[in-house]
Parts: sequence; C-alpha cells; structure tokens
Amino acid sequence: LVINNATADLWTIWSQHYLAIGKVNVVLDQLEKTEMNETVKARYAGEVRFIRAFSYFNLVRVFGHLPLVKTAPTSLDQVILPDTTKAGAFDGEYLKQVDREQIYDFIIEDLKFCEQSLPATYDAKNAGCATSGAAKGMLARVYMAQAGFNYDYNNGGLKQGDQAKYM
Repeated sequence: LVINNATADLWTIWSQHYLAIGKVNVVLDQLEKTEMNETVKARYAGEVRFIRAFSYFNLVRVFGHLPLVKTAPTSLDQVILPDTTKAGAFDGEYLKQVDREQIYDFIIEDLKFCEQSLPATYDAKNAGCATSGAAKGMLARVYMAQAGFNYDYNNGGLKQGDQAKYM
C-alpha cells in the first residue's frame, strides 16, 4: 500500500473501507431476517464477511487501533459526531477505538466462517466470488501480519509479533 498524498489518501482509505463495512453489516442484518435456503444464506453471509474481513485487514495495517463496528446502526445518533464535552462521548461501538489484536481476532472469526460457508469453486457464471480457498489464503496473510513486526504504541518503535502465528 503506497500513500502519496497522506491527507486525501488516508481519508479515502478510511471512509471507503468503513462504507464497505457498513454495507456488509446491513446485508448481514437483513440476511438474519430473511427466509431462504440456509446453505444459500450461509454462502451470501460468507461472501460479504470476506469483504468485511478484507476491509478490516487493510484498515488495521494502516491505522492500527480502530472502531470495531460489528452491526448496522439502528439510529443516526450512533454514527454522528458526539458532544465531545461529555464523558464517554467516544465509547460507542461506532467511535471507540479498540486494540489491534481485537481487530485481528474479529478478522480471523470472519475468515473462519468464510472457510466453512463458501464453496471451493464456482461455475463460470459466478467467477470472481470469494471461495473457501480465498478465505484460507487471506487467513494466512492475517497470521503472517500478526507474526511480523508491528508498531508498538507504547514506545513508538517496532516490536516482534507473535511468532506462533507462523505455525
């Protein structure tokens, strides 16, 4: 990932990825309410969860700590900028930053779901859809990112990740 114009590019990365995450959360919310074949429902859920995992993986590598948004908002109050003079203004799911490891755990949870719910291959009509193999490959990238060097927010340097993730 190369960032040339830091201000514009970083805002674009942030906003476009959270837009995708928000759409995925809406689809998942509606899938739960929909009556359809459970296998098809699981496949659709797997396809959109793959997009969410991919989005969070890009975001966590660029920004580190992030808001971990797992659900679609139920009111506008959840997503508008709060009154910053009040204590706990940024404690909601949509604004509170969580530790990088929580983000990685959520990505892994999504990708493991994708491994189980997505088919290994598709016919030509569905070419390009996420497969269980794509989920496994993405999961390997996540584990390698966790095992490698990561920015240490406490001292400002790099620290070695969890090398057990290489296994």
